[in-house]
Amino acid sequence: MIVDRGFRDVIESFIVMGYEPRMPDFLAKGQKQHSVEQTNRSRLITKVRWRIESYHARMKKWTLFSGRIEKAFIPKVADCVRIVSAALNCYREQISQNTINSDDSMLAQYMRQQIGRNNILQARVDQGLLSSRSRWKKIEDSNFDFPQISLKDLRQLFFETYQIKIGRSYVEEHINSDGDYIIEVNNYNDNIVRASIHSRHSNASAYKAWIQFSLTGDPIEA
Repeated sequence: MIVDRGFRDVIESFIVMGYEPRMPDFLAKGQKQHSVEQTNRSRLITKVRWRIESYHARMKKWTLFSGRIEKAFIPKVADCVRIVSAALNCYREQISQNTINSDDSMLAQYMRQQIGRNNILQARVDQGLLSSRSRWKKIEDSNFDFPQISLKDLRQLFFETYQIKIGRSYVEEHINSDGDYIIEVNNYNDNIVRASIHSRHSNASAYKAWIQFSLTGDPIEA
């Protein structure tokens, strides 16, 4: 059973009922970011959740489910969900086909392999070899080379196409008043770049995303 974090309080109930629920991890108290294992495990879950989200989006096109439901109407919600679901299943096309091709199998195998992969960039930070206080400069002020990445490589890197589809609009949100999106390269490690990424859930939150790349091996190493 694939669920989102909104079901966190009933996970134990699902287990008692005989289900095997899978939910993206939460940050523990005092934890600033997920571990590599937690992140990879959560990505496996969010990868297959898009079908659920797509179906929810169809449901919310109905006025009844598009906003807040009054408490007095709750006993009738289950019947309404069954009726609307039956209508959608009858008159709308399938969200996806239940077919498995070689590309899907290879992607699934690759995703499982990535679960145990170590983040070598994180390891360098933990060992004190890198710091956010290091000197950085804009990529236009440096002799900067970045590997060419094919669309196929991007799909594998992002576990298919969702991030690619939203990438352009997401970048546009980060362009400053001068029309620039500032990306920096480390002064002492010219294969490490970083950029500020605003949270999609809170405008007040921003993160520094670091990428370690290679011009000879795997284009994106960490």
